[in-house]
Amino acid sequence: MTLVKEDLRDEEIKDSDLQVLRPVTPSVCVKGIVSYTTNQGAWNLIRLKKKFLDKFPQLEDKKSKFSYKMIFHENQKDFEKELRKMKKSKDAIPILFFLYKEKEKGD
Repeated sequence: MTLVKEDLRDEEIKDSDLQVLRPVTPSVCVKGIVSYTTNQGAWNLIRLKKKFLDKFPQLEDKKSKFSYKMIFHENQKDFEKELRKMKKSKDAIPILFFLYKEKEKGD
C-alpha cells in the first residue's frame, strides 16, 4: 500500500506539472532537527541546513515556488517496488529521510 500526501494549498497538482530538483554535487549526509510549532501543536518544522541547500541551489531562488511529495511505504517489499519503478523511469533520485526520536537525558 502506498500512501501519498500532497498538500499544496488545496490545489490538485499532477506529477507532470512538477519539475524534479536534482543535486549538483556528490552524495552527502546531513543531520538536523525537527522543531515543535506551537500553532500546529506538533513537531512539524524542518529547517534545511546550508549543506543541503548547497546541493540544491535552485531553492535559493526567491521568485520560484517549491513543493514536496512524500511517499510512505508500510513494508520493505513495497518500498523496493517503488525504487524499481523510479529506476526504470529515470525521473528522480529520492532523498532518504529518516525520523528519529532522540533519547532523553538520563535514559
